[in-house]
Amino acid sequence: MQLPRTLRSAMGPLLRPSTYLRGVYVALGGVASIPYVGLAAVFVIGMQREEATVGALALIAALALGTAVVAVGVTLLPAVRALEIAVVRALLGVTLPDPEPSSGHTWESRTRGAVWYFLTLVVGGCATSVVVWAIPTAATMLVVPFIRSHEATLQLTERFTVMAPSMSAAILTSFAGAGLLVGAVYVMAGAGALLVRLAPALLGPTQADQVAALRRQERRLAAGNRLARELHDSVGHALTAMTMQAGAAGRVLDHDPEFARQALHRIADTGRAALDELDQALGMLRRGLDAELSGSTLAGIDRLMATYSGVRVDTTIVGDLNAVPDLVSREAFRVLQEALTNAVRHGDGGAIDLAVCASPPVVELEMSNGVTSRSPVGHGRGLIGMRERVLMLGGELHAGPARDRWSVRATLPWAATP
Repeated sequence: MQLPRTLRSAMGPLLRPSTYLRGVYVALGGVASIPYVGLAAVFVIGMQREEATVGALALIAALALGTAVVAVGVTLLPAVRALEIAVVRALLGVTLPDPEPSSGHTWESRTRGAVWYFLTLVVGGCATSVVVWAIPTAATMLVVPFIRSHEATLQLTERFTVMAPSMSAAILTSFAGAGLLVGAVYVMAGAGALLVRLAPALLGPTQADQVAALRRQERRLAAGNRLARELHDSVGHALTAMTMQAGAAGRVLDHDPEFARQALHRIADTGRAALDELDQALGMLRRGLDAELSGSTLAGIDRLMATYSGVRVDTTIVGDLNAVPDLVSREAFRVLQEALTNAVRHGDGGAIDLAVCASPPVVELEMSNGVTSRSPVGHGRGLIGMRERVLMLGGELHAGPARDRWSVRATLPWAATP
């Protein structure tokens, strides 16, 4: 027979395992409150005794004050809140995120942990006191009908203020004892439910936790954008170079097989280099998006030009490219790579002018190429990626038409930091 919904709802706390698991947490709070209650009782009793000396009262007061200071000081330790969160998740079943290690030293986090600790003492102490009184009293009330001697019944129950003058009263008393046990369970369930309701407010993310989580998410997004730029620049450059070399090899295959053979070798070299860079990018994903890519630097600019052997690139280099800091050198190389790829892909096929000036406090890059009437305006993903790279390091980038040519100019600070 199915029980009515109201009755099932009322009996829910008695049947749910979470009630008793929460009861363990509440009982732990009650046990932890015993020393404080005992100390308070000693202090109150000492104050009420007429024969107590001033020295004894002062000693008790100092002991109480010292205990309070130690209790508050311990609860303000940074690790307390993290431990409380772990125990609350395990016993109360509250879903709480891990606190940020850096936020544990803030006063907001420490204060919340202290308030939660003392709230656990108060709620656990009150609920445990009720249960500690209710269990032996209910046990005594339950055994009343099974004691043959009415006098023994009175002796057993009088200390618990339970009177059973007749057998019918004794039976009613046993039922009351069962109700008292059920009531004790409901008290523990209510105390646990109260702590579950208050836990997110006190142990949930603090403002420092939320800021740290947003920064971590920002770093992941930035790392993801960086990976997208790496793949776009390296693989896109390689595909453009390989397509151009393959087209040139196909055009001269019949009358200049040696040039075609060299073009095929360059296609193979470019493909292997692209695979290496792709492997680095995939390794970055496997290690985590915050891992650092080695990548190519300005020192490898000759290798970059070699991939476009069929294109005339007038190069001017000022300064020692090997002296450029690694971070700036890698990003500058990617900017040049993307600019060169766009020039080959969208230019008029004429000469490309490239100038690199590596002289502290800045690294200056400039590339220009001729354009045709069919050349795109320049709002693609590549231009956005170049601008992101430069702005991330605090530099400036200008790209656009300059008379009959397309020009890209970038300035990167020598000591840039991401």
